[in-house]
Order: sequence, then structure tokens, then C-alpha cells
Amino acid sequence: MYSRTHHSKHVIVWLLVALFSVMAGTTALAQTFNSTVTGTVKDQAGAVITGAKVTLIDIATQREVTATTNDQGTFVFPEVRAGSYKLLAERDGFKKSEINDVTVNVGTPATVHFELQTGQIAEVITTSASEAQAVVNSENATLQTTVLQRQINDLPLNGRNPLSLAALQAGVNTSGSNRTASVNGLRGTFTNLTWDGININDNFIRTDSFFGTAAPSVVSVAEFTLTTQNGGPTDGLGVAQVKLATPRGSTEYHGSLFEFHRNDALDANSFFNNSAGVKKEKLIQNQFGAGIGGPVKLPGKLFGPLAYDGNKLFFYGYYEGTRVKTDTSVLRTVLTQSARQGQFTYRRADNGQLQTINLLTTGGLAADPKAASLIATTPLPNDLTVADITANTALANTAGYRFNSPTGFDSDLWGFRVDYDASARHRFEAIYSR
Repeated sequence: MYSRTHHSKHVIVWLLVALFSVMAGTTALAQTFNSTVTGTVKDQAGAVITGAKVTLIDIATQREVTATTNDQGTFVFPEVRAGSYKLLAERDGFKKSEINDVTVNVGTPATVHFELQTGQIAEVITTSASEAQAVVNSENATLQTTVLQRQINDLPLNGRNPLSLAALQAGVNTSGSNRTASVNGLRGTFTNLTWDGININDNFIRTDSFFGTAAPSVVSVAEFTLTTQNGGPTDGLGVAQVKLATPRGSTEYHGSLFEFHRNDALDANSFFNNSAGVKKEKLIQNQFGAGIGGPVKLPGKLFGPLAYDGNKLFFYGYYEGTRVKTDTSVLRTVLTQSARQGQFTYRRADNGQLQTINLLTTGGLAADPKAASLIATTPLPNDLTVADITANTALANTAGYRFNSPTGFDSDLWGFRVDYDASARHRFEAIYSR
């Protein structure tokens, strides 16, 4: 009975993973956005220790993978997801060493060095990552900066686009908007944007540095890394690389609920609107949503023998809605009252003086009633700063009409991520964003 139940549990899990994978749509070839964890194991005299067992534990999901040091005392963990980890090193005749809070960032290799002390393996020596983890990347010559989740959440972002933080990094120049930024003086076509390893560049226009066809937001990005020089062969097209990563679930449920509101209550009117007697432009913006992640569990009371404790299958889902209602000050050219009646003023070529004539009486014509009715539907000028005759605006034929035109937009961003840790050797990810 136990083996049948155990088998059924895994069938349910595989069905859930398959369901999420189908929902995620077709697969795509991805560039690497995971990292590596490498290091050495030595004794107190500095001699390398071969055959030492090193265990990498994901603090979020408690997934464990192991590696063994080679003849140079080196160990390697490839394809490690961004997050916080704990490492253990053990070898007969030495005390077990434990290093906590090892940080692995998106696309950035982490290096950790162990120093084992002679003694019983049952004894454990615990150190922090600040003592054992290398601060400088010594694995390659890549120059990069990681923007962490705390920075993304804490720093004010107009529009909640985390890519705005890329403009604050060294080597990035923004003369106007974030889209026109330049990385080390290069064109926007030399910047490559990926989200969970999938290219999100606007490959049709392909001129903007930090603009993607997908719309990343604070709730959908855990952290990202900006590479400004010496990208590796796995980075794909582009000198500058921006690698975004979707948050992932853990053994504990966690989430957030948010609403951000902006309005024009304390805004001042613009100079030109004031002079034309036009009200200030309206601005009403609301951004709201939620994100939640954790383990996928099947409670025993509902699923009986198919109950699942959620120690291998994890999820994260998010939604963000944006509602923007604004006004834009618009200036258009219209006829003055005298011009509507046929009175037009021009500057004479012989003496440079202004002269006004009535085109209708001069030509012996009457105004077309249909044309006159159409002209009457247009407003009279309220902005004489753009009159065609500025020397004497009372004689102007055309001038400006300024008004507020309603604009705005609605947008919705949602997606999810599912991680299934099948074993120490196999894991599966399904990520979807819309």
C-alpha cells in the first residue's frame, strides 16, 4: 500500500508540472542566467584536500546537491539558481565545516574557500560567508553589477520598472529617458536584455538600450545583473548584458499586496496653460497587485493517500495592474475672428508696412455657407504667443488654441514560476509572463 501511495504522489506532482508547462506555452532556447559555485578545500597548513565531500543546500527550498573535490582540492556546482545557500565540507580526519548565507547572484559566479581543521567529523565549525566567500569575481574578467531584491523594493521607481535602476550603474549614461541610455558610449543595439534566459529585446526596432517587449516590474523581478564589459560566450548577442530573474517559491509561504497612487492635487499649473486660462493637466495613476509564493501542498484531509507535503514542488505567482488617466496640453492653430470674416493682414513687399484687405469683397465673392459653418465649429484663439503676426496680434490671421486632451492607458502584467526539484541531479522550471 505504501509503495502505491508513494507512486501516486509522484504521478500527481508530474501532472501538476506538466499542466504548468502546457500553460507556459512552447519552449524557447534560453541563454544562461544561472550561476556556478566553485571553491577549494584545504587544511590549516594550506595543503589541498582531495576527495572531500561538499554539500550545497538551497536555503529557500532545502534542496541538497553534493560534489567531491578533485586532485587540486577544487569543487564545482554548475547551474546554481540565484539565492542564498549553505555549504558543508567534510572529510575523514577533519572537523566538518559549515558556511552560512552564501549569496549567489544572477549570472555571477560565487567562490567559497574551506579551511578544515583536524579532528572528529562529528564536530562542526560554523563560519559566515563574509569570511569565506570571495568578494571579487576571480573566475572571469566580466565587469558586472547586481541589483538586489531589496534595492528593487526599497528605492523609489516611477512606473515600478526595475530597469530604471540600470541607469544608476557605473558606465551607464542617460541623457534623456532610460530607453535612450548608453552603456560605455555604445549604441542601444549593443545591449542585450534577457528575462530568465529568454531574449526580450525589441528585435524589430532594436535601438533602445533598456527597453524590452516584455514588461518587467518590481513584483516580477527578484534581482538582475548588468554586465558592462567582457561578457562570456554564453551571454549571446550584445556587449552589455541585462539578466533578469523571476522570484521563486520556498518552503514557507510569502507574499505582498500593494497599491501605489499618484494624483495632481499638489501639482502647479504650467505657465502656458495659466496664460491661456486653461486648467492644469490631470494626473491619476494607480498601480496595484500582489505576489505570492511557497510550496505546493495537497492536504491529507482533502486528498487522502495522495497527500503531498510540498517538499519538492514550489510556485510563485504575481499580478500587477496599472491604470493611468492623464491630460496632455495640446496647441493647435485656428483662425482669428477677423480672418473668419475675410479680413487678412499681410506685410507689403514695397514698403514693409502691414496692410489689411477683405478677400471676400476684393474678389467680389460671398462666403460659402457650408465652409462658414465648418469654420464656426472651431474655437477662437486663446494663445496669442504663436500668432502669425506678433508685431500687432490684433491684426493676426491665425493664432493658437490651447486645451487639455485626455490621455492614459490601462495595462495588466501577470505570470508565474514553478520549480520542481525531482532529485539532486534533476530539476524542472516552468516560467510564464504575460
